[in-house]
Amino acid sequence: MLRVEEHSPQEVALNGALGTSKAGGHSLSQAHRPKERKSPMDAPESILAQPYDDRQLLVVADEIRPPEKAPEPSELFGVNKSIWEVAAAVIPVVLSPGAGLAALAVQRLISWNEERARRATEEGVHIRSVTRADIQGLLFPPGHPRRKVVYVGHPSLKRQYIPFASFHRALFEQKAIEAMELLAGLGATSIKIRQVAGTATSASIAASLGVPIQGVTVDVGSDVGKQASQNSEILLSATLAPTQAPRVPDGLIWYPHERTWQGVAKMRLKNGLETYALEVDYKDDYGINAKVSAKIADIGFDIGGSCSNIESTKWIMQGEFAPLHTLPPLHPGDNER
Repeated sequence: MLRVEEHSPQEVALNGALGTSKAGGHSLSQAHRPKERKSPMDAPESILAQPYDDRQLLVVADEIRPPEKAPEPSELFGVNKSIWEVAAAVIPVVLSPGAGLAALAVQRLISWNEERARRATEEGVHIRSVTRADIQGLLFPPGHPRRKVVYVGHPSLKRQYIPFASFHRALFEQKAIEAMELLAGLGATSIKIRQVAGTATSASIAASLGVPIQGVTVDVGSDVGKQASQNSEILLSATLAPTQAPRVPDGLIWYPHERTWQGVAKMRLKNGLETYALEVDYKDDYGINAKVSAKIADIGFDIGGSCSNIESTKWIMQGEFAPLHTLPPLHPGDNER
């Protein structure tokens, strides 16, 4: 994931140029400016301090460079603009043409985003329009954020934002990998994954899971694709060679919410469980669905690709653990988890 780069002093100056330039030491009178209207789309001082519902969907204003030529007046001002709105925009351009025009371009895009965010709210979809200055410290995939793309906040990792189209795939993939890390940490010697409910898209995720996990050696089996039962297919078969003491790995984000996972870990660490069947399911769409996707497209925003249809998916991971006496002793406190 990439951290958003800090603004340069020049970019900061451009963001503040509109309506703040001075002539002879005097700024445009606040009394003569139209009052700024607060709206639900106004970016907060800290996005992360907001409830999840208020910050779940974001769209980020593009990074703007000074325009090569001055825009036409018809491009800058709508026919219904008041004289004070026009004056607030024109005066900085006259006093400082380069900075003023760049600031106008920035403001134009921000206004475009905010107008569509307002339309989305009217359609029942709350999208927060923010600038790049508002998202310092948030995490996006490589090459993001991009213009007009709507991003969804991770429900557990507050700083992480995912393109709308990739949201469900990313979450389910993350959950499946965490389940494998848990089983590997507990000393699994074999893992077979069966899909008992889901789509071809969710089944394809298994191809990305046959990778080495820290502390074990993984050998992906050749029985992938065989029918495990009448209603399921083996998606992945792996043989592991654990060398570390069984433990619940640190930093798991799904584990605290999965009672069956906790039960398997407890039976393994306290009672030496040697066979297991772990359920990995994905049922909650978090309000990210085809209906919302269609509204976003109608408004003029982008979801960042084709939606991954993997809702209502269930995998079963089953296999065997190494006998406890063949592994190093448990770490103190591990069997208390």
